[in-house]
Order: sequence, then structure tokens, then C-alpha cells
Amino acid sequence: MKLKSFFTNSVLKRMTTILLVICFSYVAEGMDQAPRNSQRSDCQENLLSSPDQSKAYVRFTKQGIESGILSLRDLEEILNSHKPINPFSRSSENQLEVVLSNAVDKKLTQIQEDWGWVQSQIRELHSKLNKKKEEREDAVEESQWVVSLDHPRKYLTGGLIHPSPSWQVIGDRVFIAVGSNDGKLHVVELDLESGEFKPFRTYEVGSQIYSSPSWQVIGRRVFITVGSYNHKLHVVELDLESSKLIPFESYETEGWINSSPSWQVIGDRVFIAVGSNDRKLHIVELDLESSKLIPFESYETGDMIYSSPSWQVIGDRVFVAVGSYDKKLHVVELDFESGELVLFGTYETGESIRSNPTWQVIEGRVFVAVGSHDHKLHVVELNLESEKLVLFDTYETGGRIVSAPSWQVIGDRVLIAVESQDKKIYALELNLETSKLVPFEPYVIGEWICSSPSWQVIEGRVFIALGSYDKKLHVVELNLESEKLVLFGTYEIGESIRSSPLWQVMGDRAFIAVGALDHNLYVFPFRQRSKTKGSVR
Repeated sequence: MKLKSFFTNSVLKRMTTILLVICFSYVAEGMDQAPRNSQRSDCQENLLSSPDQSKAYVRFTKQGIESGILSLRDLEEILNSHKPINPFSRSSENQLEVVLSNAVDKKLTQIQEDWGWVQSQIRELHSKLNKKKEEREDAVEESQWVVSLDHPRKYLTGGLIHPSPSWQVIGDRVFIAVGSNDGKLHVVELDLESGEFKPFRTYEVGSQIYSSPSWQVIGRRVFITVGSYNHKLHVVELDLESSKLIPFESYETEGWINSSPSWQVIGDRVFIAVGSNDRKLHIVELDLESSKLIPFESYETGDMIYSSPSWQVIGDRVFVAVGSYDKKLHVVELDFESGELVLFGTYETGESIRSNPTWQVIEGRVFVAVGSHDHKLHVVELNLESEKLVLFDTYETGGRIVSAPSWQVIGDRVLIAVESQDKKIYALELNLETSKLVPFEPYVIGEWICSSPSWQVIEGRVFIALGSYDKKLHVVELNLESEKLVLFGTYEIGESIRSSPLWQVMGDRAFIAVGALDHNLYVFPFRQRSKTKGSVR
């Protein structure tokens, strides 16, 4: 019988008490006077005549019952025994010792079994508690992250900001470069702990900047290049130890530079491509030993170039694509043996091209997308077998397209986003089977758009950021199920936005940088901790 059941039963309690009282009364009678008759009960026969020993025996038995070691059956066995009992004897004949020993063994066995079960329950409970704790911590951790367009940081320049800013992460340091109409290239550092800008350095180019700066890290050396209205391509080196911008000797064209320069490292050689209003695509080489810009070759189109050139390396072949106001997309190849730019092919649109062409390689096929003033997005394929540019498909919008098409691959789906001056942003899917551009439902801005869209996927959600002349930064979400562009949020800035927003993801955090005509560079902590001390808010 278990201890709990024994003591919770009032009847058994009373029986035990009565038995003890009867036994104790016989003991007391034996101590105080001689027995009235010669016949003795079983209880008396089993008790010693010594008062101290008898009291000890009764006390010992009572404690055994109260502690749960002795049951009623054990007590009955003791009282019915006819052998002399001495609680203090170590003899094997001591009936009380034998009974108690057996009772203790049984109880220990039961306790061990019960304890083993208790331990297993404790382990299971501990495991469940740990799991709940981890789930709760994960939930708390997740709840600390917010996705919003609140609390941007601003950095003031001395002029309008037309070009797009560009990010560069170097170790645990985060830099942003942006050009301004104040004639300066601004480099600022973003302190992730305080969320504040730390002005790093500025470099004065001597004229307005409409070109977007671009970065290149080569070993431990960090470079920035930008074009300007004084006809020059500028390159500066970022010295992290001295916190200085060290200029290289600039490269001069014969026209102002709206085009944004782009880098390409091929082996141990470093190249920069840039377009100019002198109608030429210029390729220059950066000599790291002499710190000079060495002309490689230039390629002349039929009109001025506002478009920014883009590189694509396919095997051992190196291509550059650029649009021109001559209404053509030009693709040239670098011939390293002759040191020349060789025309691969041109593709003619119906109007001038100001849009920057962008590349995408899909299942071994090479595509170039570009917008045009003919209101159309054009996607052409670079066919290496026929050595030709072949039209894949076009999609017509309601206005000029000056923005650069932006690609995004999500699973097996290939998407292109582009903005049009019909005040809409479009998302289209490139269908390789039908050779068609399949449109999603567009998002209407309501004002003229000049900036280019940029994609970012965060936790499976697909976002596009864009600026507008309605003085707002817009972030729209692409719903792949409904195939619609849905507004996520906007943030109103004091002036129009011509600059293209640019994303930067660092671990679990996401940021958007964009310039505005109010002279400010804005950085939005798009995904951030809501209440973490010191985080960007």
C-alpha cells in the first residue's frame, strides 16, 4: 500500500491508532503491576519486560508506520510473531529487524522506480520548457524587427542631388558615396550603433555631378570613380587609416559626363567604362603602380551618351553594352590582343535611349534589357553562335522610359521592373517558353518618374523601391500569387526625387539610400530592431 493512500484513508488511520493504544496499554500494565492472570496476549508475548526497551519498541513501530515504511500487514506480522523481539539486537532472529529490513527494501525499490519515473517526467518537462523558451525567444526576437519607412537619417550637401548614392561595406564599416551639384563627391560613414552619419571626406571635382559614383575594392585598396560636367572622369582612393580621399590623375573626355562609370576587373587588370556627350564610350585602365588612368580604347556612337555602360563576362569574352541618343543599343567586345573595342552588334529602337542597359544570364542564354523614349522596354538576346543581337520581346508603356530596367530571379521565375513617365511602375515576367514578356498589374505613382527601380527580397517578401517627382520615396510589394504590385509604404521628402534608391542588406538589417533635390542624402532603416538600444531608428 502506498504511503499517500495509507494516510489519506481515515479508517486506516484510526485502526493504526487503536492498535498502538492497545499495545501501549499492555506495555504500561506490564511495567506498573504484575499480570492478573498467567495467560498473556500475543502483543504482550512479543514485548520485552524492560520498560525502556518496550517504549523504544513502541516508538520505533509508531515512527515506521508514520513514515510509511511499515504497513498494516507489516504490523500484523510483528504482533503475531512468537519470537522474542529486541529492537536493538543485530541478531538474524530479530523479527522486527527482519520485517523492517524487508519493508525498507520494498520501499526503496518502490522509491527507485518512482524516482526513475519522476526523473523521466522532469527530463520531458525540461525539454518542453526549453522548447517553449526557444519559441518564445524566437517570437520576441522576431517581434523586435520592424519593416517600415520611419525615422530616416539625413546628410546635407551643398546642392541638388540628381545621381544615385552607392554603398560599400568594408569590414565592419559602412560607407555611402554620392555626388551633388555643389561640385563635390561626398563620402559619409554610417554608424550602425548610433544611426548617425559620420562625414568622412569630400572631394571637389570642380563642376556639377549628375553621374552616380561607383566603388571597387582591389585587395586592401578601395577606389571610387565618378564623372562630372567638366568633361572628366575622376578616381579617388579611400585611405581608411588616414581618413583621406587620395585623387588619381583624372581622365578627360570631349564632353560632359552624365553617364555613371562602371568597373570590371579582368585578371590583374582593372578597367572603367563611361559614356560621354562626345558620343563616345570610353574604356580606361587603372594602373595601380603609377596611380594613373591609361586610355584603352573608345568607341563612337552616332549621338551623345547619357546611358551608363554595363559589363558582362562570358567565358573568356568581355562585353560592354551602352545606349545612345542615336536610338541604338550598342554591344562591343574588348579585344585584348589588338587593344581595341570591336562592335558585336547594335539593336535599334524607335527613339533615343537614355536608359542604362542591364544584363541577365538565364540557363546559358544571355539577355540585355533597355528602355527607350519610344515608350517601350526592349529585351534582346546576345546570340554567341550567330554573333548577333536578336530581339526577344518588347513591352509598351504609356510614356518614355528613362529608368534602367532591374532584374530579379525568384525561384524559376525571371522578373524585370521598369518605371515609365506615364507615372507607373511595371513588373514583367520573362517567359522563356513563349518568348514573351508577361506583365503584372502595374502600380500607379501619380507623378512623373525619373529614377530607376531597385529590388530586395526580405524573408520571402519581394519589395521594389523607387523615387518620384511627387516628393515621395515609394516601396511597393510584388504579390506573386495575385501578380500585382501593391503599395507597402511611402515617405514624403521635401523635394522631388530624381535619384534612384539603392538597397543595402547587412545581416538581418536592410537600408535604403536615396538622394533628393532638397540637397539631402537620406538613409532609411527599412528593417530594424524596434527597441534595441543604440540601433538605427
